[in-house]
Amino acid sequence: MDKLTLNIYDETGKIIKTVEAQPVHLKLGFIRKIMELLNIEGCTNSFELLGKVYGAWEELQKLLATIFPGVTDEEWDNVDLSELVPLIMNVVKFTIATMNGIPNDPKNLMGA
Repeated sequence: MDKLTLNIYDETGKIIKTVEAQPVHLKLGFIRKIMELLNIEGCTNSFELLGKVYGAWEELQKLLATIFPGVTDEEWDNVDLSELVPLIMNVVKFTIATMNGIPNDPKNLMGA
C-alpha cells in the first residue's frame, strides 16, 4: 500500500498527530466488508461517498483501525472530513487494485 497518512486535529484546527498507515495484508473479509459497506458502484462524487461513509461509519471505523491501529474513537472524531473521504477512496482503490492482481488465467492457477 502506498503511504497513507491520517491527520488528527485539535479544536483550533491545528494538527496534533499524524499517523501513517501500517502495512497490512488485506484479508478477504476486509475486502468483502469494505466493498459491501461502501458499494461505490455508480458513486460519482464525494458527496455520495460521504453519505455512504456516514451510514456505515461504525463498521468502516473498525476496518480503518486495522490500517491505523492505535487511533482512538476521540481521534477519529477529530479527523478532517476533507481528508477522510480521499483517504477512504485511496483504500478502496488499493482494495480494487489488489483484487485485480489476483490471477484469473487458468494457466496461472495451481494444479492447472
